[in-house]
Amino acid sequence: MTAQKPNYSGGKVTGVGGINNCTPHTPDACTTVPELWIYMLGPGGWAPAAEGPTNHSCPPPYRSGKASVSCKSSSSYPDYGYKIITTGTIVYGGKHDSGSASGSVLYLKCV
Repeated sequence: MTAQKPNYSGGKVTGVGGINNCTPHTPDACTTVPELWIYMLGPGGWAPAAEGPTNHSCPPPYRSGKASVSCKSSSSYPDYGYKIITTGTIVYGGKHDSGSASGSVLYLKCV
C-alpha cells in the first residue's frame, strides 16, 4: 500500500494512495480506498475529512485513487495537519491479506 503526502492547490487539499506492486505474483483481486484525514486542534485529534472511490484494480501498473477536500486558507488560522491513509485487501489463491499505509503530514493554515 502507498500513501503520498497531500498537496494543496486551487483551494483543495488532495491526497493519493493505492497499491504500487505485489510480489511474487499478481493477485486475484484487490481493493483499496484512499482517505484524507485532518488533525483537529484540541481534543478532536485525527478525523476523516474525505474518502476517495474504491479501486478494484490490481497492479501492475501502479493503481491509485484520490481523496480531496476544499479548504479556505487564512494566515489567522492555526496550522492544521492533513494526511492520506490507504486501506486495502489483496486476495491470492483464496487467501485474504489486509493492510494500510499512512502518508506524511501536510501542515496548512487552511480549514
